[in-house]
Amino acid sequence: MPPTPVRRRKAGEDGETLRLRKLEAAPRIAASSGKPITDIGLSNKRKVAANLDIAVARLSVIFLVAFAAGWWDWRERRIPNWLCLCGLLAALMLNEIPFALKGLALALAIHLPLYALRATGGGDVKLMAALGSLMGVDDWLRLFIVSAVLGGVVALGFVLSRGVVGETLKRVGFVLASLVRGKAPYEGRPELDVRSGLGRTLPRGVVVAMAVVGWAVWGR
Repeated sequence: MPPTPVRRRKAGEDGETLRLRKLEAAPRIAASSGKPITDIGLSNKRKVAANLDIAVARLSVIFLVAFAAGWWDWRERRIPNWLCLCGLLAALMLNEIPFALKGLALALAIHLPLYALRATGGGDVKLMAALGSLMGVDDWLRLFIVSAVLGGVVALGFVLSRGVVGETLKRVGFVLASLVRGKAPYEGRPELDVRSGLGRTLPRGVVVAMAVVGWAVWGR
């Protein structure tokens, strides 16, 4: 028996065909972890289209929160609490609750120790927690890696441009020695405390905003 020919759908046959094709190019973060559509009455194509809408909404919120935080951090060296709270609430509406809470917990698990050592500010912790709830564990880890690499590159450029390589190496050595002895580095050198305003610090919100772009382009 000859094989049954496969029916090909014409481009203009269905108004939603274009949206279905766009799904293939949509961010993986959206299609894989958006809130599921459970209405039995919807067709499969409409479920896919609805998931795509959630995908676009989630990605838009991620960019909006990150860039707004970067702007505030650059202008005022702080990140508003209400902005991080809005990001968290959006995550709870757009994601499954366990998905959002796992991303939130991972971000806090990594950043709270840094906050206790006064190596990062409270606004940075809340920003990364909000992004963790929006992105989930896997994509937040990718963002964290991209932001760490990007922050290192920016810091290296800052050190070289200011000619403070020797001073920076001494600080790194002091930090490592303090941690080995079980002491917080800022106790011996107050300029290592990000809250003191004595040291040269980078606006972390700006770095995170740039990292979101890097994650969207390369990290996924």
